Amino acid sequence: MERNLWKPLYEAVMAVSYPDPATGVSHSDRWIVLTFLWAARHDRPRRWACDPKNWPPPLRPCRLPSASALSRRLRTAAVGRLRNALLARYRGDPRHDWVKYLDGKPLPVGDFSKDPDAAWGRGPDSWFKGYKLHAVWGTAAVPLAWEVRPANAGEPTTARLLVNRLGGQGYLVGDAGYDSNPRAALAGRRGHQLVAPPKKRHGAGRGHHGQSPFRLRALELLRHPFGEALYRSRAFVERCFGNLTSFGGGLGPLPSWVRRRHRVKRWVQAKLLINAARAHSRQRLAA
Repeated sequence: MERNLWKPLYEAVMAVSYPDPATGVSHSDRWIVLTFLWAARHDRPRRWACDPKNWPPPLRPCRLPSASALSRRLRTAAVGRLRNALLARYRGDPRHDWVKYLDGKPLPVGDFSKDPDAAWGRGPDSWFKGYKLHAVWGTAAVPLAWEVRPANAGEPTTARLLVNRLGGQGYLVGDAGYDSNPRAALAGRRGHQLVAPPKKRHGAGRGHHGQSPFRLRALELLRHPFGEALYRSRAFVERCFGNLTSFGGGLGPLPSWVRRRHRVKRWVQAKLLINAARAHSRQRLAA
């Protein structure tokens, strides 16, 4: 199973094209990314992946980077462009998704963590310390747009960033936390109709200040069978997050060596790529 998962990931890294690869370096951008993905796949620190004994001989490269070289190269723009190109490869064309789903997932750290970027925020059942993955999902194996923020950054606030990154048109479905005039208007300007139930059931959309026509349309949609069915389909986003977390090597609580927001974001990106390779591998086996 490990090789069945590693093969499509390896092929994607080696095949994807990206601008301005690094030149004059001892280790190619592609093997820097593969080494980091090997560590993330096994939930191990980067130093672990730099030790040849932790690789099966058929999969091990001739020479691995040192831990310091891996850490340094992961921060370079060229490696960042390669990782983004991989996500784009799995994401496909956002115009193919007429309905998109917006939600967040907690990424907790220990309550006594000294990470200065982590913060306390509200989770589904209780308060927690850490970060949140905010994502817009379509039918692709990776989110159409995503961001990692400290846990105290509200989902509606981060939704502005995600909506601005979306392509295509269609419906954007979220829970009641996303219901607001500014977000409905922004989604409308970006070619999307936000569908989110009102925070207050009584008098919603009939305030004393001006209402966005996109929010009023969402409230009207939810009064009819089409809008109700559209909102019920939001269970799809739970399956997306479930698939991302429900296998060995998936995205779980952040390990102790993944701290600071830039490292958390890089770790989450690696998990998204691993899950995308897993999804493509399963599709290939099913075919």
